[in-house]
Amino acid sequence: LIFVAKESCGFDTDAAVDSRSRAMNTISNLAASIKNRTLLFHHPRMLATLITVVKRDYQESRVFACSTLAYLAKTEENKRGLAETDGLLTILSWLLEGNCIGPFNEENNTSDREALSPVFDNENNDITSKGDIFDSLPLLGKDGAGIMKKDRMTVDECDARSEISSASAVSKLTEVTGIQSHELKDENKHEEKVHRAFMKKYKKKSKPFLLSSRSNACAIFLHLAKHRTTAGILCANTNFMAVLVRVCNEVEVPIHTKCIEILCHLSRVPMNIMRLAESEGVLSTLQRMSKANEKSEDRLFAIRTAQNLSCELQGRQALTASSFVDNFPQLLCGSNSIEEKAATVSTVLNLCIDSESIVQIASKPGLIAALVHLCTHESDSLRDIACDALAVISYWLQKFASNGIVPADIDLQDAQLPTDGAYTWEQFLSGI
Repeated sequence: LIFVAKESCGFDTDAAVDSRSRAMNTISNLAASIKNRTLLFHHPRMLATLITVVKRDYQESRVFACSTLAYLAKTEENKRGLAETDGLLTILSWLLEGNCIGPFNEENNTSDREALSPVFDNENNDITSKGDIFDSLPLLGKDGAGIMKKDRMTVDECDARSEISSASAVSKLTEVTGIQSHELKDENKHEEKVHRAFMKKYKKKSKPFLLSSRSNACAIFLHLAKHRTTAGILCANTNFMAVLVRVCNEVEVPIHTKCIEILCHLSRVPMNIMRLAESEGVLSTLQRMSKANEKSEDRLFAIRTAQNLSCELQGRQALTASSFVDNFPQLLCGSNSIEEKAATVSTVLNLCIDSESIVQIASKPGLIAALVHLCTHESDSLRDIACDALAVISYWLQKFASNGIVPADIDLQDAQLPTDGAYTWEQFLSGI
């Protein structure tokens, strides 16, 4: 199956396309079974073949290759090995972006090896199973490392072997037929014309399969983002982050909601907070997606991302300096979702912990009134968080007031905030 899938790449004949599609479909069906995924992942030529198909095919075979990678990414033992496979994140990012006109051009892309983050220990995961490619599966082990074997062929090695085989074929052809190199140049010109004609048809032929391929690439990233170690690797890859932000803003594309969810899961790792706060376009994307006129899922994931960002000093400073806080009053009063209200009021409380941001937060029109209104909500947890936020705001304002009267029995040097703990959303513990 691997031989057929690999060797038929680059040929556009009906026989080659059909055989490649059938081979990749069979491999994808094998990967659908949980017990097969580790075996498939550790096959010496499996990943190199899948990457080659994604790079060179543009029809159904690419969809099957991406679905196979998505199945492999569901299993925890495979996650880190996939994230550390040389070139895989770059190629999947290229596919996720959707500008797949022609075969993958490695000259315009850098290796993602250079962007790997430090290794975490004692990884945790919260994966549940629902049966869809986007859904995740239960934990299969505590290690989750999935280190690739040394005998696995890399993409470069496979391409190098293909080039050697092509050179040998040309040499053999010259030896047998007597055709010299200058005569081959005319054939090369003809091949270039054929290739140009092929490229004109490429966009039209690939369009029916492009959305499915992008969806499967998004599913791969979503599975990797739910794991602590691989989430750090993804967030450290600047090329992937730039593509992710762009797709998050493509509201007409169905996968944009899943991309916002990926951002949310990346924010669960404390080490990623600074990177997310400094990544270009992340905060503006969160601000746009948290508006009341956006989809409810988009709003919820955007607010939860901001909630996790507000748990660290760098994130609080970035959020306060952005226009994201302008959406707080409308989210607290206008939203009908308890989850959205809880994430919003938790973000407000987290920002209030920092004395440097309290003036900007308290001066937002309508925010104090929204918190007071929330104190009458039927949910006990929402009332508690809203009261905590008002208590912290009042403490800082009293301390900062030039003519404020502080009770004589309170020593400001030793006074503690009413609440000094941040409210997170399923965040991994620091140092674990």
